[in-house]
Amino acid sequence: PQALQEPLRQELDRMTKAGIVTRVEEPTDWVSPLVIVTKKNGDLRVCMDPRKINECLKREHYEMPRREDIEAEIAGAKYFSRLDANSGFHQIPLDEETSKICTFTTPFGRYRFLRLPFGISSASEVFQKTLSQIFDALAGVRVYVDDILIWAATRREHDERLEAVLEAARSAGLTLNAEKCEIGVTQISFLGDVISEGGIRPSSTTVRAVTDMPAPTDKLGVQRMLGVVNYFGKFVPALAEKTQLMRQLIKKDALFEWSENHAKEWNQLCKYLSAEPVLAIFDPKRETKITADASRNGIGAALMQRHGDSWRPIAYASRVLTDAQTRYSQIEKEAMAVVWGCEKFHYFVYGRKVILETDHRPLIAISKKAIGDMPPRLQRFFLRLLKYDFHLQFTPGKQLVLADMLSRAPISSPNEDEANEDVEVHAVSVAASLVSEATQGRLARETSNDRYLKRVIECLEAHRPIEGQLRPFSEELSVVNELLFKGCKVVIPESMRPEILRRIHDGHMGLTKCKLRARRIVFWPGLNEDIDNLIRKCAVCRKYAYKQPSEPLMMRPVPKHAWYRVGADIFEYARKSYLCVYDALSNFPEVELLHNTSSATVIDKLSAMFARYGIPVEVCTDNGPQFSSREFATFAKDYDFKHTTSSPRFPRSNGLAEKGVQIVKRILKKTTEGKNDFWLGLLSYRSSPLEGGKSPGELLQGRRLRTPLPDFNETPPTVVLKHQQTQPVRRHLPPLQEGAAVRIQGDTWATKAKVIKRTRPRSYQVATEDGKVLRRNRQHLLATKELFDSSDDDSADEASANEGAPEQLQPPAGSPSTATAVLRRSSRNRRAPQRLGYDENFAQSL
Repeated sequence: PQALQEPLRQELDRMTKAGIVTRVEEPTDWVSPLVIVTKKNGDLRVCMDPRKINECLKREHYEMPRREDIEAEIAGAKYFSRLDANSGFHQIPLDEETSKICTFTTPFGRYRFLRLPFGISSASEVFQKTLSQIFDALAGVRVYVDDILIWAATRREHDERLEAVLEAARSAGLTLNAEKCEIGVTQISFLGDVISEGGIRPSSTTVRAVTDMPAPTDKLGVQRMLGVVNYFGKFVPALAEKTQLMRQLIKKDALFEWSENHAKEWNQLCKYLSAEPVLAIFDPKRETKITADASRNGIGAALMQRHGDSWRPIAYASRVLTDAQTRYSQIEKEAMAVVWGCEKFHYFVYGRKVILETDHRPLIAISKKAIGDMPPRLQRFFLRLLKYDFHLQFTPGKQLVLADMLSRAPISSPNEDEANEDVEVHAVSVAASLVSEATQGRLARETSNDRYLKRVIECLEAHRPIEGQLRPFSEELSVVNELLFKGCKVVIPESMRPEILRRIHDGHMGLTKCKLRARRIVFWPGLNEDIDNLIRKCAVCRKYAYKQPSEPLMMRPVPKHAWYRVGADIFEYARKSYLCVYDALSNFPEVELLHNTSSATVIDKLSAMFARYGIPVEVCTDNGPQFSSREFATFAKDYDFKHTTSSPRFPRSNGLAEKGVQIVKRILKKTTEGKNDFWLGLLSYRSSPLEGGKSPGELLQGRRLRTPLPDFNETPPTVVLKHQQTQPVRRHLPPLQEGAAVRIQGDTWATKAKVIKRTRPRSYQVATEDGKVLRRNRQHLLATKELFDSSDDDSADEASANEGAPEQLQPPAGSPSTATAVLRRSSRNRRAPQRLGYDENFAQSL
C-alpha cells in the first residue's frame, strides 16, 4: 500500500545499516515474496514468505524444552528474572550460500537476509540450540527460544546467577531488549504461566483472553473454545465435567443450539479460571505419588507431592477411552489408568521412587504374579511399568476422590497409536497361541456358538457379573478377536474339547506332562479331570506304563526262637548250583552244593539240615519248580512245617532267602578270588557278632563257635535279642476288588486279566483273556478302567480249590518224577555221617 512505502523504505535502510539485510543486484535461484507485519508500537517488521523454501529445507532437528520440564526445576525459588533476546533470530548470522536463498522482493528492488529471518521452519530450533550452548552450563538458568529464565532461593544467589548470564551474553555477542526484561522479581510470567514461591497459576492475560471470547455460532466455534480451554487442563480437575454440555454439541449427529444452559456452563468455567487456581511446583526432594482411576468411558490421573501432612497437586490429566477400550474388563482399565498416569508424568517420576494409588484391590493381587501368568493386556501394561521404580498401593475409592472425578470427566482423546496398539499387540498374541489362522477362526465360531461362553463374553462387554463355572476367574477373563481368554490361555468351547484333548495327548505323554502342556495354552473348567480320564482309559498308555512304586515291607512278627522261620533258595556261582537256607532270627546261613536242582536233591539236603538243627515251623521259598512240585508239598506235610511261597516274579517277597544268598555269594566271591578257604570264611561270618552282641552261631546253637582266633573269654550270659526291621516309608497300593480289570506286568503291561479273588494279603488270583489262571503280587497288577474280554472263566473254580497251594509248574526235563524218587530213596547208599554232616568231597568241589 502507498501509506506503507515510506515506512518500509526507512525500515529497510535501518536493517541494511544494522547488517540484517543487503541489496541484491545479481540473479539468484531463490526469490520469496515480501511480508510486512505491524508491531504493537506501530513499527514494521519486515519478513518474507518462505513456504517454498521450507518445502525443500533439510530441517535441523533439535529438541525443544517443554514448559513442564522447565517449571519442574524451579522448586524452592523465591527470586526470578526473565531476559529477552533483542530481535532474537536476527542475531544468528547466515553464510553466503544460505543468505542468497533468503532473497526477497520489495517495491525498491531485491534484498537478502544476512541474519536468520522469521518464518524459516527450523529457525526456532537453530536459535534454541545456539542459546542453549551459551547458557545451559549455568546453574538456575533455562532458555526457551528468545526468553532466558533465571531463578534462585536467595537474593544474593540470584544476583550471582544474573551476573554470570550477562557475562556469557556479552562474550557471545548477544544483545538483550531492556524493555522486555524483568529483573529480581518474586513472581514472573513465563510461557503463559505465573510462577512464584507459592506455586504456578495461569496468567491473568491468558485467562482474560478466554473469558472475553464471544458466544459461538456453530460447532466449529465450540471446538475452538474447547481447544483453548484444554490448555488449562493441568489447573482444573474434572475440566471435562465442567464442559460436558458443550462437548455434547460437537458430536457428529448433534444439532447445534447454544442455549442458556450452555452459556451458564461457560460462565461457571470462566468464573473458576478467574479465581486463578494454584498448583504446587514439583520438588524432586519430596515424596511423589500418582493417583489413578478408571470409569466406564475414561481414565484420569493426578500428580501429587507431600507437603507436611497433606498432599498438594502438581498437575491433572484425563482422557476418554476408545470404543475398544471401553470393552476392557475393569481390572484392565484400572491397570491402563496407572500406566497412562506414569507415562503422562514421565518427566517427573522416571528415575525416582513413586507411589501409584489405585482403588482396585484385585490389581494389587495380580501385580504380585509373574508377568507371564497375567492376561495378555495386563502383561503389556506391566511391561510398560517395568522402567519405573514404583510401589502399587491400594486406597479405598472413597479416599480416591480426585482420580475418580478425573476419570469420570476425561478431557483429551487417545491418539491413534494408542487405539491401534491394542489391536496389533493382541493379534500377535492370539496368532502365537494358536495352531493356525484356520484354527483361530474355528475357535471364534465355536465360541460364539457356545451358549455359556457367549453369555460370559456379553457380561464382560457390558460389565455385568459373570455367573457359572467361570465366575471365580472373572478378574482374569478378557475378550480378544472374539476369543475368550483366561490370562494368556484361550478358553476352549465345549464342542472342541475332545479334539484339543487328543492334541494334548499326542505322543502318549504321561499325566504330568499332559497337564503341564495344557496349562500353558488352554483352559476350561474341569480340564485336569478330563485329562485324568483320558489317560487312564488309554490302552496304549496302560500297556507301557511305568512300574508301580514299591509298597511298604510287610512286618513279620519276630520269630519266637532261632530256626523258627527260615528262608530257602537256590543260586548259581561258577556254573555250580547251591542251596542256601537262612535263619530269620539268628541270621545263620547254611549252604549245600547241589549236583542237580531236582526236587528230590533239594529235599535230601533240607532233610539233612533239619536233622542237624531241627524242623522249622515255617519255610519260605520262591515258586521255583523244586519248591512248587507235589513232591515238595508231600515233604512239607510229612515234616510238618508251613511252606510259604512268594509271588511269582517278585523276589522281594522272599527277602529272607535273598538276603542269605547275597551273604553266601559274597563270601564265595571273596574267598575264591583271594584263594582262601570258603568254610573258614563261612565260619568267620557265623562267629562274628551282630548288632545285639551275639553271633549267628551263638544265637542258633547257644554257644560260641571255635575259630582259629584264640578266645579265652567266658561265654556271657544269654540276653534277649530285640530285632526291629527298618524300612523306608512307602505307600500301600489300593486293594483290588473281585472282577476288577487289571494288567499284568511283564516286560510291559501287555497282558489283560480279571481278578478272581484275593489269596493272601498281597497276592491275587487272576484270569487272563485266554483263560489262564495266575497268582501275582499286588505290585505286578495295574488297575485299569478298560473293558475285559472274558473268553473262559471255567478255570476260576479250579483255582479257588487250590487257594493255599503254591503255583504248580512242570519240573524241568531230566528231573526225576515222584515214583523215581521213591526208587532212589530205597536204593540209596548209606554212609556214616561226617562231622557237621557235609560230604567229604564237598570242599574239593569248591
